[in-house]
Amino acid sequence: MAKHPFIGRHGGRQSGVALIMVLLAMALVVMLATGMTQQQSVRVFRASHYLAQQQGHSVALGAEAFARQILVRDFEDDKENNLMVDSLDEFWAKNAAILPLDDNGVAEVQIDDLGGRINLNDLVSANGQVDPIVRDRIARLLQVLEITTVNVDALVDWIDPNDQTVSAYGAEDGQYLSADPAYRAGNQPLLMFPSFA
Repeated sequence: MAKHPFIGRHGGRQSGVALIMVLLAMALVVMLATGMTQQQSVRVFRASHYLAQQQGHSVALGAEAFARQILVRDFEDDKENNLMVDSLDEFWAKNAAILPLDDNGVAEVQIDDLGGRINLNDLVSANGQVDPIVRDRIARLLQVLEITTVNVDALVDWIDPNDQTVSAYGAEDGQYLSADPAYRAGNQPLLMFPSFA
């Protein structure tokens, strides 16, 4: 039997080592490609999320501009007719506008009158004094609505700048620090609060 001229005594081993090296290189390339694909999919997800967020923001700004035009038109009509009073039976209060969007969606624009709502931050004036009229209104509202989980004096203590409770029903740092997790009283106006119609 004749030997192949290019294969020596250890030719089989050398080609086996070369094959292992090629397989290791391929495994490394596959791992790198997989990692890059995962990173690319995360980047695509982030970009699409950012785009959707920007699109939503633009829709909100457009809806706000549309609502502003409706209110300006109502103001001009009222001024022309010498009726400088707004009521809930006017066009802006009775109807919600449906605006079509490019991607087969819609945006609904509804204007709500906030004049009949109570601002909880009005409980305490800028100089830190409790407004008794607002306090009584909120107390009566909570009583009529049978809301017992919120106490007016605790709201006052949350908003007022001092660390003294206004009554036995108030709440300052001592009460909140015993909670789990512990926190302190805000001693500032409420940033987000429910609106009561």
